[in-house]
Parts: sequence; C-alpha cells; structure tokens
Amino acid sequence: MLIRENLLSAKLVKNNKIELSYDEDNISMGNEFFLYENTRKIKILSIEKLEIKDNKRIITIDIDYRFKLGRDYYIYDEFNNIFDLDISILCRYHNLAHNYYYDGELGAIYSKEKTIFRVFSPLASKMYVHILYDDKDDLIKEMKKDTKTGVFELELKGNYEKKKYLYIVKINSKMEEVIDPYAKACDTNSHYGYIVDPNKLKVKSERKYLKKLDSKLDAIIYELSIRDFSMDESSSIINKGKYLGFLEDNLKSKKNIPLGIDYIKSLGVTHVQILPFFDFATTDDINIKSTYNWGYDPLNYNIPEGSYSLNPEDAYSRIIETKKMIQKFHKEGIRVVMDVVYNHIYKFEESNLEKILPNYYFRYSKEDVISNGSFCGNDIETRQLMVKKFIIDSLKMWTKEYDIDGFRFDLMGIIDKSTILEIEKELKLIRDDLRYYNLKDYEDWYFLDSSCLYYIGIHTVIPEFSSPDYFEDLDFVTYYSLKYSVKNSHMLDWIYHWIIEKMPQLSTECIDKIIKIIESN
Repeated sequence: MLIRENLLSAKLVKNNKIELSYDEDNISMGNEFFLYENTRKIKILSIEKLEIKDNKRIITIDIDYRFKLGRDYYIYDEFNNIFDLDISILCRYHNLAHNYYYDGELGAIYSKEKTIFRVFSPLASKMYVHILYDDKDDLIKEMKKDTKTGVFELELKGNYEKKKYLYIVKINSKMEEVIDPYAKACDTNSHYGYIVDPNKLKVKSERKYLKKLDSKLDAIIYELSIRDFSMDESSSIINKGKYLGFLEDNLKSKKNIPLGIDYIKSLGVTHVQILPFFDFATTDDINIKSTYNWGYDPLNYNIPEGSYSLNPEDAYSRIIETKKMIQKFHKEGIRVVMDVVYNHIYKFEESNLEKILPNYYFRYSKEDVISNGSFCGNDIETRQLMVKKFIIDSLKMWTKEYDIDGFRFDLMGIIDKSTILEIEKELKLIRDDLRYYNLKDYEDWYFLDSSCLYYIGIHTVIPEFSSPDYFEDLDFVTYYSLKYSVKNSHMLDWIYHWIIEKMPQLSTECIDKIIKIIESN
C-alpha cells in the first residue's frame, strides 16, 4: 500500500484534533478510520465534521490519545487508503518539547581514530549518517537514538578528515537529506558538510596588540561589508571582496590617502563591525557578481561565507582565511565585532533546522500562523531549550575558535530575555571584555508583529534606563522601540490603532500611558 502524496494528507492540528484532506475526484474514501502507531492498530477514530474546500474533502476527527515523539503514525480507512499522520505540531508545545534536552557537544566530533556524530531530533524515528565519496560507493550508517534526550549518535572508527557528509532524517514515511546544523565547513554553495580537524585550522593569535579599553564608551566602531570595502574597480587591492583583502597593507591612492586596512587604521577606530560573514544563502560562491546581498539571509550559522573566500570548495580554506582576517585586525590594534542574525533564517521551510525537527525552531502565533516580526518570513523560536543552546553554542564557537571580540545582534528584540541573559553569562565566562549590542535606534519596526510582541526580552546595553513597571507585558526593549518607531509623524495614528487592536489584554490606563510616551517623542 502506498501513501499517495498530494492526494492524501493528515495533520494533528491541535492536541486533540486531526484534519484529513483528500481529492474527492480521485479517491474513494471510506467512512471508518483507524489510527496506527508504526504497524500496531491503536484505536478507531470518530468523525466530528466533514466539509468541502477547493475541491478537497476535509474531515475533522476528535482524538483522545497521547502521541509519542519519534513514533510513526498512520491513519487507514476500510479501503486501506493510508494517511501519513504529521504530529510535528507537538514540537511547538514547550511543555512537551522541554522534556528533551542534551547539554553535550553536537555535530561531527573529529579525531584521527574516530568521528562521533550527534544530532538532536526527538521527532525523527530514524536518522542516518551519509558519507559521500568521489572514488567509491557512499557509506550510509544508521544512528542510535537516546529516547530520553532526543539525540541520535553514531561513532565511526577510522580517519574521516575532509570527508563530505549529510544526515538522512526519517519522520514518518518522509526521508530528507540535510546538512548538519552544527557543521563547521561545507562545499561551494553549501550542498553538504565537511568533517574537519580543528588542530589544522589554527592561526597565530595577535591579541597582544589590542590595547585595554578603560570604558565601553571608549569604543569607536566602524561598520563595513567584506565585499563592499574593496570591490570597487579603482581599488588597488588584489583580493577584492575577499577575507584576504584585509591583509594587504601599505597601499595608497594617487592622492596619498591610505587604502585598505591602513585607511581603517588611520581613522583611529577601536572596533570594526563586520556585516554577516557566516554562510548565507543568496550569493553564489563562485559568481559573486551574479547577485548582491549583505548577508542577512542565514543558511549555515557555524560556517564562514564562501563567496568571500579565494577557494570556497576547499574545506579548510575559507576557515583559515577568515581567521587570518580577524588576526590582521588584531595586529593593527582593532577588535572585530561580528554582525549575527539569530532572529530568522532564509526560507525556513527549506532550512536544515526545519527538516531535522519541524515546528520546533520557528515561532508561531496562537492562531498557528508563522511569526514574522523580522519581516523576513519567519522568527526563530529562541524560547525552545535546544534552540537557545544552538545559538549559545554558535556564539561560543565564533568566540573561541575565531577569536571574535563582540557581537552585534540583528533584531535583538526577537530573541527572548532569558536567552539574551544566558548569552551574556556564557560569553563572559570566555572573555569579560566582549561587546554585544543591537542598534535599536534605526531598527525598531520589527516589534510591530502580534505573534512575537509578547515574547521579546528585556535587555539593553544602556544600563541607565530600566523598564517602566506600568507597561505590564511590555519590557524596556519594547518600550524603547515604540518610542523610536514614530520618528515620522504620519506613523503616530497608525501605531495608536495598532496598539489598541493588537494588545487587547492591556488595560485602558496602560494603553493611554504608552500613547503619551509616543506622543511626547
């Protein structure tokens, strides 16, 4: 019996409701339905409602059953039509999802003797490691699942350095191949990950050249894009638009003006804030002029962007080039702040995060609509424990392995309070002079989304301000954002009505106080 995709579908839409849909013109459907867990018949199902929408028959079924993550569920009718039941909505519920947590190392953990693979997916029923070879048959090995933590693990004996790998995840009858979210290297344009030896990726530290700053207020920050900084045809930099372009010094224009890194140094800055240089989606690693993007479309958070590398296909090249760029800045007495985008991802439906664990990594409204406070199509659900861990692990990796000096958080307000505070705590354990901030004065539109407004966190780098206690559910970041969202007077009326419509749980007195704050600005 085959599950006929596009003709039959079944989803758990709430804890106690299943929605079946099928094309009534192509399928004869029975009136009795049965729930199966794997191959075991569980119970007979009763129909609550039947309706027709867009030439599809929609059946709603009430169900009283405690589903278990990691099991395959199917619905049969008396004609043996099979529905593959999608229960991934359960991953949105924190009371269930919080039952699964793993505080150890994830990803491909390499040594010459063995490589250990670990990936988190309590929803998956099976997981495989796929090692790709150019000169012989590929190796596919099933991983073992720890049902208490939701982590799959496999240990492969032998030396797998520079081997290409993917995960194959099975959720119900669907199999997906994905790049490891914890991968530290990939091929050109990110088709698969590479296993790397961290001992071969070390670059000499030049941190001794950095002068101590007596105060955070002493920081002078210069923002730049790796590509834009040296891409102009008139630039005498050889490696235009590349990491290694910053290693070229002693360059001057015809008017004797310093060029390249010497120009930055001549400005007297203490920090450079570099636009995103993790692996992003829409720039071709080879044909870098075919598209243009600053990098706010994350793809793989723990891998440097390939289009900035001289050799993006080489597993080690882009990593070493990135580290050399950072240490060159350090040698010139300049700290490096990395612009990071942990608030959304590019095309979440196609992302490795969504494929490995659907309905877990991304935020939904109470109406089951994907949250879009970022205005980029999705918001990452940072309140989930393993999402929080993923972000913190990523930041710690960039700090420890790449010697980053600070982080500028794009749309920080979409990240919840506890995650921001945990980030601060964890990074201070590595180095207490790290900087992390969000430039709120020109990015405050992102709070105006009903599905994310109530989840945002209280955190700021301006300690002189504190949260007004009369804002009930609103914290300081929201308050600060509302103030700066009305720089143009035509926005005031819109925001007034938006607050009334989107925040009905607030008292009239509270709303009036918010409006007065807005009007005073």
